[in-house]
Amino acid sequence: MVANALCWILPDRWADRGKPALAIRNLMYSLLVSTTRILLAGIALFLFWTGAAVLSWLLLPVFRLRRNGRWERARVCQSVVRRALRMFHAFMHATDLLDFDYRQVGALPAELAGRPFVMVANHPSLIDVTAIASAWDATCVVAKRPLFRSLLVGRLLRYCDHIDGGDGSAISGASVIEEAQLRLQGGLPVLVFPEGTRSPAGSTSLRPFKRGAFEVACRAGVPILPVLVRLDRPILLKSQRWYQSAERQRVRLTLEPLAPVATQVDGDSAALATEVEAIFREKLDLIGKDARLVALPIDSRSRNVRLERSLVRRRN
Repeated sequence: MVANALCWILPDRWADRGKPALAIRNLMYSLLVSTTRILLAGIALFLFWTGAAVLSWLLLPVFRLRRNGRWERARVCQSVVRRALRMFHAFMHATDLLDFDYRQVGALPAELAGRPFVMVANHPSLIDVTAIASAWDATCVVAKRPLFRSLLVGRLLRYCDHIDGGDGSAISGASVIEEAQLRLQGGLPVLVFPEGTRSPAGSTSLRPFKRGAFEVACRAGVPILPVLVRLDRPILLKSQRWYQSAERQRVRLTLEPLAPVATQVDGDSAALATEVEAIFREKLDLIGKDARLVALPIDSRSRNVRLERSLVRRRN
């Protein structure tokens, strides 16, 4: 969409001046499209953080007053945030930044309707969190502690009763398990990314699963719902800047809920983690591949450098 809208800017008559002129035209076109996409991504980022601040400080304090009880307040706050995230994703879809539509995501399995469960998902990108939150009803997410201390989103996370992931110590880990169990008892599903952080190379890689999410499910005796996240190319990795993810073509993101996995009270959480990780590896075609694969940072100028070198060779 962005590329088509910009086609008229560079005159077609340049193509009649020979290959060097065509290479220059292609280079300028590439730079123009990249710059436009980076600008649109910057606007999306600004809208996200501004919207989060408005929700945190203005809207959610009002909406939560309309409900009694902790869990009802959490549900209404998450419902408001879900509508806001759907508008955010609609903007990214309309500007050709991300091909994702929550209306095309499959429904959760019928046997989980009205029941608490632990949702586990691979974590190939930063954007998959907002995609999952926009697709389904209230779910409490285990988020990193620095987010809870943020002036922009900290209050939002607390109003929605999301779970502070702690500092990684054994004590904070035990606290996370207790808080997750408390939400399950209140009838709210819990979302955990068992890799602990983003996958090293998008949906073509997977870190070993930690057992925390599965320990929660075993102690509470609730099923586990695996959700497979796929991206047709890696974006918003830990090794990438946001503008490096935006400068290329649109990315397609899909969410696929898999068959629920039953648990037993006081079951073996380590064995369960291994079983569910094997399901993800099979679906992602990663059986036997190294889980320690590290993604290399993407050089935002590499494509332009190749075009410039091509132009120099043709001139010589």
